[in-house]
Amino acid sequence: MRKIFTILAALVSLIACEKAEEFKTATFPGYSGSGESASWVVNRYRLTDTVYLKTALAAQTPPTTLTALNNTLNTTAGIETGPYSLRLHKGGEVSVIARIAQNKFEWVKQADLKWEVTGDFMNISKNVSGSWVSIIEAAPEVDKMVCKFKRAYWGDKTASKDLVTMELIYNSFRLF
Repeated sequence: MRKIFTILAALVSLIACEKAEEFKTATFPGYSGSGESASWVVNRYRLTDTVYLKTALAAQTPPTTLTALNNTLNTTAGIETGPYSLRLHKGGEVSVIARIAQNKFEWVKQADLKWEVTGDFMNISKNVSGSWVSIIEAAPEVDKMVCKFKRAYWGDKTASKDLVTMELIYNSFRLF
């Protein structure tokens, strides 16, 4: 009789331990899983290569100086409509804030930008002369995203284009 109860208990425990469904993480960029895009705004930042940025910013419009870059990053923090805000669409498109014909700022999809997940990281790439160049490497977390801006973001085409110049921590502003 004991053997029957032992076998029955073992059989019940095997059935009870059966895995019903594999755990699946949420699909980036919409952690809620319901939206088509997610807006990310600057939370805080760190400049990692100020020497390079001082020379690279002179060719950028805006900003043209390191002080102007600091000011725009500070004013961007926490608001959706800043020049460094990103909107990532589920189809792999990237939108940025740009001035449209009516002289208003709106989200505009960039045909030359795309994002894709590779392992635990995400890359934002830019189409430069027909080939895709990684300009930002991102590490998404629950409600934040750490983006490492490479020299390629500022237009560098040399062998050091993959060196990180700036790190931005983004917050998810709103999921659509």
